[in-house]
Parts: sequence; structure tokens; C-alpha cells
Amino acid sequence: MKKVVAVNSSKRKYNTYRALESMKPIFESEGIEYEIINLHDYKINYCNGCETCIINDYCPIDDDVKKINEKLIQADGIILSTPVYMENISGALKTFIDRNCK
Repeated sequence: MKKVVAVNSSKRKYNTYRALESMKPIFESEGIEYEIINLHDYKINYCNGCETCIINDYCPIDDDVKKINEKLIQADGIILSTPVYMENISGALKTFIDRNCK
């Protein structure tokens, strides 16, 4: 079975979350498993710039990023969603992207 994981970076479950929820019946009607990950439900620490991920291929920060990445690696498709704040992505998504620099 195919699987799509949507990453929601909005703290409020409003427009961005509703857009992701509206996709669920479409994927499921095609036999595709669909999961929404709400970044605010996980502990995601800021990158400390140590570059261990680049040099040694792992991140020494102990938080939930590894759990989220395991789900993303297993997915056949990934959707990144964010509300637009000050003409940019949300801080939660930026932090998550920074933690996945390699």
C-alpha cells in the first residue's frame, strides 16, 4: 500500500490543517494511506550548528525529529504545509528543515 505523510506546521488547526484534512478522502479513495503529522505535537529543538550531521552523518540532538524522519522515509509521498507569516514559512517548519540539512 502506498503512503503519503503530510507535515502540518501550523499551531492552530485552522486553514492549513483543514486543507490537509480535505485531502484525506481523496487519497483514501485511491487506496493510499494518509497521515498528518502536526509538528507542534512533537519536541523539536533548534539546530545548534555543530555540523555533526554533515561530518558524521547523524544528529546528536535527542528529540522527536528522528521519529518524524522515520515516518517520512517510509512514505511514498510527502506534503509540507505551512501558513504564511511575514511572507515566510512558519518557524516550526523552518526549525524542522534546519534539522534536516544533510
